[in-house]
Amino acid sequence: MVLACVRDDEAARAVWLDDERGAVQGLAAGALAIDSSTLTPDTVRELDAALREAGARFVEAPVVGSRPQAEARALVHLVGAREADFAAAQPVLARLGKAAHHLGAPGDGAVMKLAVNAYFATQAAALGELLGFAARAGVGAERACPPGRVRIGGERVERARGRRALEQGDRTGALVRLAEHDVLGGLDLRADHPELGNALLVCATETKTDEDIERYRALLAEVMNEQGSLASAG
Repeated sequence: MVLACVRDDEAARAVWLDDERGAVQGLAAGALAIDSSTLTPDTVRELDAALREAGARFVEAPVVGSRPQAEARALVHLVGAREADFAAAQPVLARLGKAAHHLGAPGDGAVMKLAVNAYFATQAAALGELLGFAARAGVGAERACPPGRVRIGGERVERARGRRALEQGDRTGALVRLAEHDVLGGLDLRADHPELGNALLVCATETKTDEDIERYRALLAEVMNEQGSLASAG
């Protein structure tokens, strides 16, 4: 059995299919190949076809959860596989997570993982829009985000995030400007860590390419320069 979890489609192809170092070169007939990366459905189907041609059994099992869930063995696997292959993978998946949902054939798990990611992103975007609506209607940040924490998609979001989002107009407005470019900018750290100056906490998952990250860097530099908050960016 071989299990892989890598950054993106390109890395997955290299791990499994590389002519010299790919796992496909050494898999025995009937071996179980499990991939928990977040991949596009077409790439999953490509891997499935290549590995089955080599005599292996392929199971896609992308996960819902991050490092805390992995450390607690509380991941949720979204599985695309044939029935017999799913059954063979169950003992392994059960040791890594709290649930494994069989969604259908290879590629179906990737579809659901992308849907889940989109769901979480739209929740965060909706929260920002609703807080903005509340502010325009005269409901201040302290009332819109009462003491305690708001739960979104199973993740705890500090009320300070909402408060700072509403206060951006009195600071740099950088996150608002990034949102105009359909970019979720990050978590403004200035209120909690003023010693860091103009700092954002940003998480880039395995779904982001080098080009995505470079676009984000360039947009952030442009926005911060517009606001006069940074003398230079880079």
